[in-house]
Amino acid sequence: MVVEGFESEPDSFFSNSDEWEAYKAMSGCQQAAHKARLCWAAMIEAAPSVTNEP
Repeated sequence: MVVEGFESEPDSFFSNSDEWEAYKAMSGCQQAAHKARLCWAAMIEAAPSVTNEP
């Protein structure tokens, strides 16, 4: 999934070995859900904060 430059998926080169091994052990559906959570977290972190000022 790519949104505003964010592509979230563990990578054998960039991810630590424990995270990569856990990702490889997941089923396809679990991997898809994990990628969606990573992407969502990256988008929320990068989004500008919104204030409700009158």
